[in-house]
Amino acid sequence: MSLRSDIAVLYQTWGERHILPFMGGAYDSDSEIFRTMAIGINAYVADENWPENSAELRDWYTGWWASAGRSRSRRFFEVAYEESAQLAASLQASSLFCSTPYQDEPNAKAGFYGTNAIKYFMTQQFKDSGQVSEDEIAESARTWHGELDLLAKHGRLPHLVVVFGRKVWHAVWQALNLNARHSFPKYEHLDVLVYSPFPEQSSFLYHHVNRVTITIRGGQHEMVLVRLQHPRARKRRRNAEWLLAEPSFRRFVGLGP
Repeated sequence: MSLRSDIAVLYQTWGERHILPFMGGAYDSDSEIFRTMAIGINAYVADENWPENSAELRDWYTGWWASAGRSRSRRFFEVAYEESAQLAASLQASSLFCSTPYQDEPNAKAGFYGTNAIKYFMTQQFKDSGQVSEDEIAESARTWHGELDLLAKHGRLPHLVVVFGRKVWHAVWQALNLNARHSFPKYEHLDVLVYSPFPEQSSFLYHHVNRVTITIRGGQHEMVLVRLQHPRARKRRRNAEWLLAEPSFRRFVGLGP
């Protein structure tokens, strides 16, 4: 099956409320393009807006990502796409990625993949993502593990993963942390060779960026994991611009001496 088909089967395990990720054209071919993944927390629908055909939910969700970057989508999707694109445009020139070409075209979003940590639409009571429990995030993390394995199987792992919000950051990096042997997932199509947290534990960057070297079919793959503040945060200081201005971040990801 294709990657899209495999991912659809994986997400369908969440029933009729499941979302589907937005995937650009670079996830359909072997073209060497810088690939970026953005991860939000959750999506919700009020009961009175619930469609008769639940398939419309998937169209809504992928449509919000598709419209982002052109001032035609909801605020979260606009900000998340723009922040991810800003980071990708800089990181593709990193020594880690050997100038892998990045296609910055918001209509096509060729190298972009947008999803949530929670893989299904929640009810309106979860409009505030702070209501999402740790148990719900942990339960959805199993799908995240399968998602990584499928991306590796098809040779489409992202080079950059941007997580929006502290709440789901732990579940994302824990899936690739070799030191977490008690909870490290069993993957079929990837092996984590090196997991590198930011080296200075006293730095605020320690909780905002990690590097991972992964072995997949055909060789090694470098990945950078980044956490930014959620677009709904009252004070949005820790965004892409802030991160790229930090000399220690730039050194860590191969952008400077």
